[in-house]
Parts: sequence; structure tokens; C-alpha cells
Amino acid sequence: MKNKKIFYGWKLLAALCVIYFLSIGTAFSGFAVLLPPILAEFNWSRTQAGGAFALATIALGVMGPLVALLMRQIGIRWTMALGGVVTSAASVVAYNMEQLWQLYLGVGFLLGTGMAMQTILPCSQVVTNWFYHRRSLAMGIFLASGGLGGFVWAPLFAALTEATGEWRYAASLIGVAAMVSSLMAMWIVRDRPEQVGEVVDGQEFNQSQTLSSEASKPKRVFRTEKDWETSLALKSWGFWIVVFTGATATLGVTIVNSQSMLHLQDLGIDAVTASQALGITGLVSTVGRLMSGFYGDRLEPKYLLSLGLLLVTIGMLLLGYATTTLFVFLYAVIFGLGYGMSLVASMALLANYFGSTHYGALFSVRGIVVTALGAIGPIAAGLSADNFDSYLPIFYLFSVMGVSAALIQFLTPAPIHPELKSKQKTVIEVEPCRASN
Repeated sequence: MKNKKIFYGWKLLAALCVIYFLSIGTAFSGFAVLLPPILAEFNWSRTQAGGAFALATIALGVMGPLVALLMRQIGIRWTMALGGVVTSAASVVAYNMEQLWQLYLGVGFLLGTGMAMQTILPCSQVVTNWFYHRRSLAMGIFLASGGLGGFVWAPLFAALTEATGEWRYAASLIGVAAMVSSLMAMWIVRDRPEQVGEVVDGQEFNQSQTLSSEASKPKRVFRTEKDWETSLALKSWGFWIVVFTGATATLGVTIVNSQSMLHLQDLGIDAVTASQALGITGLVSTVGRLMSGFYGDRLEPKYLLSLGLLLVTIGMLLLGYATTTLFVFLYAVIFGLGYGMSLVASMALLANYFGSTHYGALFSVRGIVVTALGAIGPIAAGLSADNFDSYLPIFYLFSVMGVSAALIQFLTPAPIHPELKSKQKTVIEVEPCRASN
């Protein structure tokens, strides 16, 4: 009896998870923990520090079209490998940092660019290329590794900094993690199933789908039957609504990642508890991503996205008044769960609505808008703290946006490709004629 061949897509997905765990966990969650000792050493304002995080967020999005071009020209795995080199350069600049411009160059521009090349855009394109029927599940598993990375690396960076009295040792780990990720990308990542003699979702799954009665049942999750061209998608309201709702979730997480440590310490919460809360946010986000991935292949992702945005909003409001340990951890759980759900659902919607062919290009456009709005978060929060001695104004403003985005996404129907619309119209017109004959 022959041994069943394991679908290479699952091996690939495992590698992507390790890469995302190492890269995104150390880079974003790690640097958020290092921010207080950096400010203490250099006496920079929170607005100045927030500007560096904003620049990283902008670079992560603005570099999207360049990353999409690189993926087409040199392939996804080479793009990811080069991204690790750029992130390592950011780590070197941060380690030797003495002036504010170095913070903006290292933690801002280089870190954001490296992450754009190595993490979310290339990895999600690979997942979209390899999975169709189980796309939400695969995307949820992949993105869950990033949440797990936040849970592991945030407290680890805090403990290392407290034990050594030096934040630079932790900063150097970012470069090491990025280079390990580059090596894994070169070794395992393949752009499409055809490159290793596979098919989307795997041979066994496709055969079981053909024989199963499930194929004849009504579809509960909308997936476009025809991939959209980039120009057509950009003219669709459905695309821009998915972009706006995804941007709202990102705005919330950039505020929390960059300012929650400082805010909680302002409220009298010790640094260890505050870093634990940031780690718990990442861990629970992992649960939210897995939940959204599991149910996203069974339930329309737009409902999961709307629910996730509402939970993020509730978590943000709880953060504003987290003066006790109970409230700190309550905010962390609710916010993390909501963000995890909304992140996976937003990316699944983009692929389900518009297909995989031009996913990279559409995701890069989405990334520009999402990260541009997300970049406003750290700056606005820093200005609020510096000018009003409170983060509450920005928390309230975000809450209005969060509820609005949830309602808009919930009420918006799935976009239909214009060619499919015209075919449906033709069928509707022809049927009455047949009936009359």
C-alpha cells in the first residue's frame, strides 16, 4: 500500500508561519516594548517616537507596488530573502543609534521596507496561489503565527532588556530573525503549485471534492468565478470598502502597538504587566485568526470582519480606563480577539471577491491606503498625549470609526464581475422568452 503524499502546500504553509513568527513578532511587537527605554535614553518626545512607527507603517504600505513588481520580476522567494537583508540593516542602524534621524531610518524606513518585502504581501500571495477552498483556513493559520510571535517576543524582549539594562541586545535579535527567515524562504518557498508538480488545494482534496455531494450544495461563502483585472477592481465600491474596513483595524493596532505601553504606565500599571498585556493581545489575536480562518470557509467573512471591528472598538475603550490589572487583561483579550478576526477576514475577502491572479497588485494598493491611515495612529496618539496629557481623545475618535466601518462592511453585498453581471442579465432575459414559446 502506497503512503499518501502530503500536499506540499501544508509544508510551505508551515514555513511561512515560522517566517512570519520570527519576522513580524520581533520587528513590530519587539520594538514596541523597546520604545520606553529608547525614549528614556535619548529624551525624545512621544510624538517623535510615534513618527518613526508611522514611517515604518507608511513604508510597509507604500513599498507594496514595488514589492509586487519585484515578485513578478525575480519571484516571491527571492523578494522575501532580500527583505531579510533590508530588515537586518535596520537592526544594525538601530543598534548603533545615537540621533533621531537614525531612529527614522532604522526603525522607520528600513524596518518597514524589509517587512513589506518579507512578510505580509509575498506570504499572503503564496497562500492565495496555493489554496482556494481552504483559503481562509490557510490564511488564518499563517496570520496566527504573527499573533503568536507577539505573545512570545514582546515579553522576551522586555525580560532581556530588564535583565541586561540594555535594549540594543534585543534589537540585534531582529536582524538575526530576519536572516533566518531569508534562508527558510530560499529553501522552501515556491510561488505556485505547478513548480513542484502540485495543483491548488492538492490532488487528494480535489478528488474528494469531485466525488463528494458537498460540491452540489449551495455556496455559503462567495468566491468570484472570474478573477478581476486590477483596473476593474479599482473601480468597484466593494474593493474600497474592504480597504477602508481593513485600514480601520490596522489603525487600531498601530495605536495600541506604539502607545499602549506608555499609556498603561501613565495609568500606574508597571512595565512588566503592560508588556504582558501586549503579549496576551498577540496570543489572543492568534486565537481570533484561527477562528476567523476556520469559520471563514463556512461563513461569509464580511460578518466575521464586522464582528472583529466591534470587538476592537470595545477593547480600545477598555484600554482607555485600564487602571487595574483586571481591566488591562480584559482589554488585551477583547482587542486581540477582534483584531485577529478582522485581519484574516479582510484578507480573505480581498481574495474571495477579486481572485488570485491580480491579488498582489490589489493587495499593494490596499496596503498603501491601509498603512497610510494606520500611520496616522501613532502620530495622532502621540500628539494627544503631548498636548492633552491623555490618550482618550484618540480612543474615542477611533471608536466612532470602528463602529462605522463594522456597519458599512456588514451591509455591503459582494461585488460581481461585470462580465458575470452581463451573463446573468442575458439569462434572465432569455428565460422569459423560452417560457413564452
